[in-house]
Amino acid sequence: MVSIYIALYLFFAGAGGGAFLLGSIVDLTLRFRPDAARGWFARVSPVTDAGLVLGPVLVVASAAFLVLDLGVPEKALYLFFVSNQSLLSMGAWAILLFAVTAFGALVLGVVAADGSDEGDVDPSARRVILRAIELGCSLLATGFALFVVVYSGVFLALYPSLPFLHTPWIPVLFVASAMATGLAALMVVAFFRQPVPGMMEGARGLLGLDAALIVLEAVALLVFLVVSLASGFPARSGALLVLTGSLAP
Repeated sequence: MVSIYIALYLFFAGAGGGAFLLGSIVDLTLRFRPDAARGWFARVSPVTDAGLVLGPVLVVASAAFLVLDLGVPEKALYLFFVSNQSLLSMGAWAILLFAVTAFGALVLGVVAADGSDEGDVDPSARRVILRAIELGCSLLATGFALFVVVYSGVFLALYPSLPFLHTPWIPVLFVASAMATGLAALMVVAFFRQPVPGMMEGARGLLGLDAALIVLEAVALLVFLVVSLASGFPARSGALLVLTGSLAP
């Protein structure tokens, strides 16, 4: 089986990518649909906005577990220069580019919101340029976050030596898990930010989505286990070990 470090790497990468996707979807919707500013998206934005910071932080933290699994930093750096386009190498690049574009969007957003400008460029023109670049970084970061979320499951599903995980249902389960755990992380952060105006109302507005994602994750897990049980050895033995064996708890 894979090591605990790889499991933590995939979990934190998925949760971080899911949290960022939720924050980005709400943020982009409010930008391009002004009418949404009076509805559900505006209501939940105080909670989901945290995903734009929490997402890249969790994804960067996941990279530390990858380094621990590889043993030495040199092996981690090798992933960025490996000649063949392995999925692990693409995942490493996706994490790096996601972190750069996500943090870049945050910095540009803060700078654009600052009205001071000591240069020769007109402040309004400068703000428009910064906002345009910030939007580009946000869109790129959203694409990389989506790749990180999908890649987490695909990475394990491509292991022929792990028949229990060698199924297309693993990516489905991982995407559902990433979105559910990403929202769970945002709800935990909201709990510690209760004094912020609109925070609790936003958390209440997300309860329906939270329940839907939990149900989706549970259904994906159930289908995965049923398919595994219906398969032959050794996938079936893996499912039985998870359900009734030492791994059941």
